[in-house]
Amino acid sequence: MMKINVANLNHSDAIRMVVINRFGGWYSDLDFVFLRSFHNDTKNSNLKNVVASCDLSSDPGTDLKSKYNRGKLIANGLFHNDAGHLFLETAMNVFDETFVNGIHLSSGPMVFTAAFKKLCDPEYGNNTPFVPVDYSRNHCSGIELVEPWLFYPVDWFHSTILNKNHMFEDSYWEEKFKNSVAVHFYGSLVRNDNDKVMRPKNYGKKKPAMAYIGPKACPLSFFSTTPF
Repeated sequence: MMKINVANLNHSDAIRMVVINRFGGWYSDLDFVFLRSFHNDTKNSNLKNVVASCDLSSDPGTDLKSKYNRGKLIANGLFHNDAGHLFLETAMNVFDETFVNGIHLSSGPMVFTAAFKKLCDPEYGNNTPFVPVDYSRNHCSGIELVEPWLFYPVDWFHSTILNKNHMFEDSYWEEKFKNSVAVHFYGSLVRNDNDKVMRPKNYGKKKPAMAYIGPKACPLSFFSTTPF
């Protein structure tokens, strides 16, 4: 049974685990933008019991382990689990030993990472990056770490700031997100108030990711306000 120290806890981190473990299904943060259905093609038709890494950390190395390096931290912003699946059961069991009062991410991604490593890594605590050859569904009690670009993580502060170094033409964004089901604009809830994403007409040909994706994927939400 999970024991929760509620001081400085992001309560939604704990609640989402309990609810999905009880009923099964998907959880998504509100700062995700969904580009296409999970079931629009055969490649994505069996997305279940999946988690994603927090960032894109592909290594240019040529060997199998470095080429598909998927980082060291598991995100809890978008995931699927069947009711009673061992992954969330494990996450709840390691919650109390992982959560540290006042430590950012310790009630969410750090808990998911600890649970994932405990299921997949016989040495539990090894700091090597997650790679498919070592962390496949067969090795991890039925949980799969998907390609990070499937649920594409985009740091609000580095990919949507209105800065000429982070604005590109539509063709750039089309290529970047061509294999993505959803894009996660994480960090948006703690963004600086000066970092506004305006409507596309304010930019010209080059624009930040949200100004490209917003009108295409969620026009009602995007155009409901002047700054997004």
